[in-house]
Amino acid sequence: MVNARGGYVSAHYGWRWIFWGLSCVQTVVVIASLLFLPETGAPIILDWKTKRLRKEGRKDVISPMETGHTSAQIFAKYLLRPFKVFKLMAKLTKDALYKSNRLYYGCVRSIMTYLTEGLTR
Repeated sequence: MVNARGGYVSAHYGWRWIFWGLSCVQTVVVIASLLFLPETGAPIILDWKTKRLRKEGRKDVISPMETGHTSAQIFAKYLLRPFKVFKLMAKLTKDALYKSNRLYYGCVRSIMTYLTEGLTR
């Protein structure tokens, strides 16, 4: 059923409208998810519970989100982590970049070959 609708939209309005339609649907789904789906992350739920218990008068509770670190320390820790992994796995990263670069140029070459063959006919 979806394929038939996609074919109809593509034939009558152009293939770009399929992506516009999907973008609109995705926007509605994301907004509905943010509004109606409950939070399921355990640290966040425990943080909410900690705040609620403190409002009720209990001062001895500590949330797992309260690490004692400043925002700058947390940001630096998580910002620098990929670079530490990159440093530790330099050879693997070099090989992955080399292979992805070859794949990219292979795809570009295939597309350009296909286009030039199509234009010369």
